[in-house]
Amino acid sequence: MKVNLVSLISERKLEFVPKHFTNTSIKVDDDTMIWVYENTIGRFAVFEKESDFDDMFSLMDDKRFTFAFEDPKEAVICELTWS
Repeated sequence: MKVNLVSLISERKLEFVPKHFTNTSIKVDDDTMIWVYENTIGRFAVFEKESDFDDMFSLMDDKRFTFAFEDPKEAVICELTWS
């Protein structure tokens, strides 16, 4: 069994998004949150996406909370899985 040292030492989910994290456009819900915990090993954050009020489609967008990952590879895998 492989032990994830990051999970043992610290909390993986952060309350803020550091500048070096990679943002995604994936909507946060129960299914995506479970997937992130089970299929990634690095730190991540959940943040509220800012709307661009110049874009009519963003006003109708219900994707309010999205993920940001410390490891860009995990952000890409998440995007490919849930897009």
